[in-house]
Formats: sequence, structure tokens, C-alpha cells
Amino acid sequence: MGLLQDLHYGVRMLAKNPGFTAVAVLTLALGIGANTAMFSIIDTVLLRMLPVKDPERLVLLQYPTTKAALIALATARSNVFAIRTACSRAFLEPPCPSASP
Repeated sequence: MGLLQDLHYGVRMLAKNPGFTAVAVLTLALGIGANTAMFSIIDTVLLRMLPVKDPERLVLLQYPTTKAALIALATARSNVFAIRTACSRAFLEPPCPSASP
């Protein structure tokens, strides 16, 4: 009986203050909507598997980002031959030297 009295009192107070009720309902709606949107984005981007045949075989190629590393890579012509030789198998085992899983 106490729960029904509390619910009746709550509805009566909300009906007495329509401005507060509107703000409370709008706040709840925006919070639930934002939460749903964020979960949908995270689920799509981070949690689901990629739509490819073998996602565990994907590799990420990383290139040097510092100026010194770029100069060293550009000046060492033997690196081009070594990378080309390592990658000649089209990313099959073993992956390219600059690749990370």
C-alpha cells in the first residue's frame, strides 16, 4: 500500500508543476537518446568484427613520422630493395617489416 501512495503522490506533484515535469522529461529523453546513440556508434565501430574474409590477417602499415626517420629512409636506397623483397609475397606470412598486427 505504501508504494501506491508514493506513486500517487509523485504523479500529483508532477501534475502540480508542469514546467518542472517538462524539463525532467526532456532531460531524461535527451540522456537516453544520447546514451543510445553513443552505444550504437561504439558497437558499430569497435565491437563488431570487420566485414572481411579473414580480419585476423589484416595488417597496419606504419611509416616513419619524424623528419629524421624520413631522411634516413629516403637516403638508404637499400631499404627500398629490402622492403620490396619482404613485401613481394603480397602481405602473406611473414608481414612486411614495417607492419604491425
